[in-house]
Amino acid sequence: MKRLHSTLLYLTLAALGFFLFLIFFADRVQLPAAWQVMGRSHIMWLHFPIAWLMVVLVLDFFPEQRITSTDSWQIIRSTLLLLTLVTAITGMLLQLEGSVTGDTLTNHRRLGIALALCVTAYSWGANYLGRNLAVRRIAAGVLLLLLISTAHQGATLTHGEAFLSGPLKKSEPQEVSWEQAQAWQDIIYPVVKTKCGECHLGSVQKGGLSMNDSISWWKGGKEGKTIVAGNSAASNLMHRILLPADDKKHMPEANKPQLTREEILLLQAWINAGAPFHVKLSERPVTDTFYQLARQRWEGMKSSKPVAYTFPSADADDIKKLNDNYRVVQPLGKDIPALAVSFFGSSMFSSSRLKELKVVQAQITEMNLAKMPLQQADLEWISQFTHLRKLNLNYTPVSDDMIALLSKTVSLQSLSITGTRVTAAGVEKLLRQLPLKELYVWDVRLTDPEIKRLQAQFPQVSLQTGFRGGDSIQLTLNEPLIVATEGIFTDKLMVPVKHVIRDVDLYYTFDGSMPDSTAKKYTEPLHISNSATLRVKAYKKGWLSSNVVSRIFLQAGYRISKTEFLLPADEKYRDNAGTVLQDFDVGDPTDFSTKWLGFQKNDAQVVFDLGKQIVMREVSVNSLTHTAAHIFPPVFVKVWGSKDGQVWKLLQTISPDKATMKTPIGTELLKLSFPATSVRYIRMQAHPLPSLPVWHAGKGLPAWFFVSEVIIN
Repeated sequence: MKRLHSTLLYLTLAALGFFLFLIFFADRVQLPAAWQVMGRSHIMWLHFPIAWLMVVLVLDFFPEQRITSTDSWQIIRSTLLLLTLVTAITGMLLQLEGSVTGDTLTNHRRLGIALALCVTAYSWGANYLGRNLAVRRIAAGVLLLLLISTAHQGATLTHGEAFLSGPLKKSEPQEVSWEQAQAWQDIIYPVVKTKCGECHLGSVQKGGLSMNDSISWWKGGKEGKTIVAGNSAASNLMHRILLPADDKKHMPEANKPQLTREEILLLQAWINAGAPFHVKLSERPVTDTFYQLARQRWEGMKSSKPVAYTFPSADADDIKKLNDNYRVVQPLGKDIPALAVSFFGSSMFSSSRLKELKVVQAQITEMNLAKMPLQQADLEWISQFTHLRKLNLNYTPVSDDMIALLSKTVSLQSLSITGTRVTAAGVEKLLRQLPLKELYVWDVRLTDPEIKRLQAQFPQVSLQTGFRGGDSIQLTLNEPLIVATEGIFTDKLMVPVKHVIRDVDLYYTFDGSMPDSTAKKYTEPLHISNSATLRVKAYKKGWLSSNVVSRIFLQAGYRISKTEFLLPADEKYRDNAGTVLQDFDVGDPTDFSTKWLGFQKNDAQVVFDLGKQIVMREVSVNSLTHTAAHIFPPVFVKVWGSKDGQVWKLLQTISPDKATMKTPIGTELLKLSFPATSVRYIRMQAHPLPSLPVWHAGKGLPAWFFVSEVIIN
C-alpha cells in the first residue's frame, strides 16, 4: 500500500509540475501531433474526477467516519488528485489547439485551473481538515460550487447556451411584418442559426469565428475576413461553403446539416448586396436580387408553420451508408429527425437504389428526383412514404397515369412536375385526391384557359405556372436548358436548347467566348461534328439576362491504350488515375472526388501511349474552373509528340485566359491544334497557377488544376 501511495505521489508531483509549466508558458508551446491527441482525450478523462470528487466532498461533509481514516481512503484521495491534474492538463492542451475561442472558453480555463489547484490544496491538507470539521465543510462547499461552475462552462462549450435549463424556458416568437423585417435578424440569422450555430454562435467560436453580430462577422476568424462586402467570390465564407463535401475545410462539416441551394444563393446575394445588417428589407430596391430572394424566403416562412415531427430519428450509421456521390441523404436541420434525399446522375439511378431507402423510409419528408429515368414501379414505391411532404419530379418521364399513383401519399403538400408529360386532366385528377398546397407546373402543356379553370376549381392550391405575361419588376431569367448529355459522341450530335419561359432569345458560342446579343442566335437544334464547348445565355426584354450555361462535347478520337504519370496527382484527388483521362467521361463539375485529377504541388506531366503510330492534328484537354474552390485554369499547357518514346518534338503551347472573380463555375475545353503529325506517344504538361490572385480570399496560396479527360484527334 505504501509503495502504491509513493508511486501516486511521484506521478502527481510530475503532473503538477507539467500543469504549472502550461499555466505560465502556454503561449510559447508549439503543439506536436501527439500532444493534440492527448488534448482531445480531455472529454474522456473529465468524467472520472467529477464523479469521484463529488463522492469525496459529500462524505467529507459528515463528521469523522471510519472509512475516511483508512489507508484505502488516502489512496482514493491521491488517485482523485492525479486524475484531476490529468484532466486539467489535457484541457490545457486542447485549448492550445485553438479550434475554439471565446469568453466561455476563457472562463472555463480559469475555473479549471482554480479547481485543479484547490483540489491539490484540499488533498494535501487532508490531515488538517480531518481535525477541523467546520473548515472541512466550508472547503468542501467551495470546491463543490467551483466544480459545478467549471462543469457548466464546459457543457456550454460543447452543447451551447442554456443547455441544462433550455427545456424550462418558454419564449413566444414576436410577429414581425415585412415592413419591419431586417436583413440580418429576420432573414440571414435563421439560416446561420440552423446550419452554422453549433460551431459559431453563442459562446462557441471554432476557428476563432463568431457569427453572433456584425462586429464578429467583419472581424472574421483565424483565416481572415469571413466576408468581403459586395464580393461573394472573394469571401472566405462562400469559399468554404462551395468546397467539395469531402474536403476537410468544407463548411458546414460533412456530418452536419448542409445548406440548401436556395440558402447558398441567399447568402451569396446578401454578401453581394454589401452584407447589410440593421437594414429594413422593405427599403431596398425591388430589382435587387437579395430583395427578391429575401421576399421569397419570407413568404415561405410565413406561409408554413413549424412542423412537429413525431417519428424518431434514423440510425446515423444507416444514413452514412446511404450517402455516396450520386445520392445524398441528410437531416433537414440540427436535432430534426426529418430527412431530405436527392439523387444525381441519371445514368447511376435505378429502382434498386431507390428501394435501398427502406431503412429510413419513415423519416424521409423531402425527395428530389429531378431528371431521373423514373418508371411506374418507382412511383408506386414512393407512394408508400407516409411522411413525404415535398417531391420534385422535374423533367422526368412522368405521365398522367404515373402521377395518379401519388394519390396514396397523404402527407404530400408540395409537388413539382415541371417539364413532364402531365396534362390538365392529370393535374385535375391529382388535385381532387391530394391535399396539395403548392404545385409547380412550369413548362407543362397547359393552356391559359386550362390554368384559369384549375385555379378557380382549386383555390386552396398555389399553382405555380411560371412567367405568362408582363411584370413591372426586372427578374433574372432562368438558365437555358441544353437538352443533351454532356460527354463523348462518335460522328455527329444534335443538341436542342430550350427555356422554361416563352419568347426568350438564346445566344450561343462554340469558340470559348461568353455569349451576348452579338453572338449567334439559336433558332434550331445545333449540329456538332467536332469537339467543342457550347455556351448559351438567355435574353428577354424586361428581364435581366440569365447566367451562362456551358456543356462540353467531345468527339471520340483515338483510344489511349496506356497512361503514365511522370509526376503524380495530389493524393486527395487521384482516384482512378489510370483510367480517368481516357474513359470518355468528361466529369461532373460539381463532383471532384472520382472523375477528376487534381494537381497543386506538381505539374500535370503525363505520357499517353496510343498503342500504334497514328496521324493526329489536335489534343483537347478538359479543364475545370471553380474559383471559390481554388480551381483555376493552368498557366500553360504544352504537348509533345514522339514515335518511339525517346525523341520528342514540341507540337503546341497554349496559355488559357486567366480566371476573374466573375468567371462562372464550369468546364473548359483547352484545344491544342497543330499540323498533321505522325506519332505513337504524346506527352502533356500543364502548369497550375502558383499563386491565387490578389482579389481572391486565399490570395498567395497555390491554385489547383483539375483535368478530367484528354481527347486525341
